[in-house]
Amino acid sequence: MVIVMKKIFVLLLALTMAFCFCACEKEVEPEPQNNAPTTTVDPMGINFGYDEEKGEYDRWYLQGTDDVTYAYLSFDEEVSADNYVCTFTLIKSGIASVKEELFLSGDHLITLTNSTTQLDIAFEDNFNLYDYVSDSYYSRGDKDEYDSYFADRVYTKEDESCAIAFLSDFTCEKTQAENKVQGTWEVTTKRTLECSFDDKKTTYKINLNDEFVVQSIENDDEIYYNVISEDETSNKYKVY
Repeated sequence: MVIVMKKIFVLLLALTMAFCFCACEKEVEPEPQNNAPTTTVDPMGINFGYDEEKGEYDRWYLQGTDDVTYAYLSFDEEVSADNYVCTFTLIKSGIASVKEELFLSGDHLITLTNSTTQLDIAFEDNFNLYDYVSDSYYSRGDKDEYDSYFADRVYTKEDESCAIAFLSDFTCEKTQAENKVQGTWEVTTKRTLECSFDDKKTTYKINLNDEFVVQSIENDDEIYYNVISEDETSNKYKVY
């Protein structure tokens, strides 16, 4: 009887350890550093900036270093694991030194505990992310600078039949004939602008000319051109 009880105890202990191992495999509790962002945004709302023409994603450059080190956040259609969001690929000196799958954990994207490189990523906004593990910031551009190219500016169709006025408080007004509709706007990547009118979201592609001047925004057959004042000679994006 004693031998049977011991066998049952050993079996229950083994099952308990196996359960704990499986439960902990995907979840890693964040360990914020001193300069960790105080606010984060939903990772599922981040546009990773895929360029169909080039077939590549935006580069997120590592900050605070002279080295040209950047990361891609991309999708992998072959991954079918629960909570998978994207793949993090780190390029250093032109070579992919890290490639890890990221999984959703609250407002964070984390790697599995058995991954070669541990990552715990949170987004401060559409242009800046922070890795809690390495205490590192990555950026794909200056958010304030990108916003400045739309704040308090007007974009209009060539025949002036419709115009969109963007205000610095991230509200906007679309005017067509005598009809006006209020909405909100947000630059979500270096090449995309999102507007919401009557709870309907429209994504506009940002068109730049050879000098990286914001020339127009377009969605399907709608194209709006930047109205530049007489004393303004240029309106440039910073190249990253």
